[in-house]
Amino acid sequence: MLIDVLRIHVMRLGILLTGLMLLISVASAHRGHGVWTDIVWSGNHFEITHRFHAADGLAANRFVGGSGALTNAEDLARLALYVEQRFAIVDTISNDSDTNQVAELKTLGAEVDDDFVYVYQEWWPLSLPDAALQLQHSVLLDVEPSTQIFVRIDTPKGIEERRL
Repeated sequence: MLIDVLRIHVMRLGILLTGLMLLISVASAHRGHGVWTDIVWSGNHFEITHRFHAADGLAANRFVGGSGALTNAEDLARLALYVEQRFAIVDTISNDSDTNQVAELKTLGAEVDDDFVYVYQEWWPLSLPDAALQLQHSVLLDVEPSTQIFVRIDTPKGIEERRL
């Protein structure tokens, strides 16, 4: 009888400790700042998608003078322009000179889906590059310097992943 009572108390104590540890881990969890950029060759051009947390999108939107709401076309356009100014591909294909130039990307727009912001761009080079793409990427770094940038480049030549 005493052993049964002890077992019950030990089980309750174990459940209580497990719950306490779970509560502590949830309370101390912190979402890092990150930008995930996918660059995909689609037949004859690149489709570029930048994804980051909506909270970071709100901060970036406020940084460039927006309302921070991300619920209207103006704020989404500001965010798309923010990304456009901080992301570039160095074009070594489309020019004949020895100097590199920034590729002419077309920004298509931005949207919020669930807890993420997506900004869409595309690039129409003359042909699929032979060499690895050279990128200039500083999205969110001026808003949150600890931002991690992850890039995935998918072409017929293979998939390359970078962490900038």
